[in-house]
Amino acid sequence: MTYGTYTPDMKACGLSGVSLAEAKQYCFGDHVVCSERDVTCGWAVRVAFTDRWEWRLRRRWSSSIDLGFIHISWERLHYPWADKVVWTKEAADA
Repeated sequence: MTYGTYTPDMKACGLSGVSLAEAKQYCFGDHVVCSERDVTCGWAVRVAFTDRWEWRLRRRWSSSIDLGFIHISWERLHYPWADKVVWTKEAADA
């Protein structure tokens, strides 16, 4: 799980994709530390014509197929987003 520093309304990010200890260390001003979840926003598909003749299929989240001179690959597009507040400076100072 990753963490980040966000504004109290969780709309703006100051630091993302770090551990909880690092997020607490870099939490300045009125920012809060939030846990992050992975949000899928779409898929990317690429078709390319190559100069090599191949027949191959690779299976993973980032997969590709070679059909003769045509190479087709796809991947999931994603980004981290604030899930819930896990630490605030006010709670730590009290």
